[in-house]
Amino acid sequence: MKIDKTVMFEQAKAGGTPAQNFKEAEPPKAAAPRIRIEGLGFTYPGSGARPATNVLDGVTLSVREGEFVCLIGPSGCGKSSLITLVAGYAEQTTGTLLIDNKKIDGPGPERVMVFQSPSLFPWYTVRENIAFGMKLAANRARFAEPDVRVEELIRLVGLEGFGEHLPYELSGGMRQRVEIARALAVDPSILLMDEPFGALDALTRLTLQREMLHIWEATRKTILFVTHDIIEAVLLADTVVVFTPRPAKIREAMRIDLPRPRHRDSIEVAQVARRIADLLEVTL
Repeated sequence: MKIDKTVMFEQAKAGGTPAQNFKEAEPPKAAAPRIRIEGLGFTYPGSGARPATNVLDGVTLSVREGEFVCLIGPSGCGKSSLITLVAGYAEQTTGTLLIDNKKIDGPGPERVMVFQSPSLFPWYTVRENIAFGMKLAANRARFAEPDVRVEELIRLVGLEGFGEHLPYELSGGMRQRVEIARALAVDPSILLMDEPFGALDALTRLTLQREMLHIWEATRKTILFVTHDIIEAVLLADTVVVFTPRPAKIREAMRIDLPRPRHRDSIEVAQVARRIADLLEVTL
């Protein structure tokens, strides 16, 4: 699929009063949620002189198929812990966590994590890194033509001409694009993204925000995306979930009813961002 890389930012025309530009998220009515979290609690156990740490407390959230959800809250409040639980890398202390109405029992092929720092194999080229997951024994039968899929993903993330480069020959933003392409290669239906742009410079971050929307629009994956950037959350998300300090509860799950593409300087984006900042008790 060819993706147009030219993004023309236009001012959102949401209409109505400012209050109509955002509203509390409602669970889907037509179908069961893709991800269902009810009364979720999570505590890191203590060890020796180190006390136990209660991170999540009574978190309840529904995520629809194909929804882009941003998680935002104070540093250390448990956002990364939540997506780690969804990934199956840890088990909740209390509550319910379901994917397609089934209990999560460890990692699964339908869920892939993308971390803040790329974890590429330094001795593999861009193509080899992207192809790695498809060539594992557990996935070989699913991908009859991995090389064709690799080329499609290289085009999707805008890395044409860099397939034979090694990671050290790429910029930070390009390495993160490879990381995203590698996650997409095994065709997960759920992407769990833990501050994937947090370590990038401001200009690269702006570019990858636009690229992320292109990728989501092309694939319609269900995405849980951790961020500390209020504007980033408003530009990307269908729903922004605002957390309290640790032990985290959901202060509000806010539907963003603004058309895409969204302009970071538009009045409508500023109104929603101010509302989120108020919930976080910070000043923009």
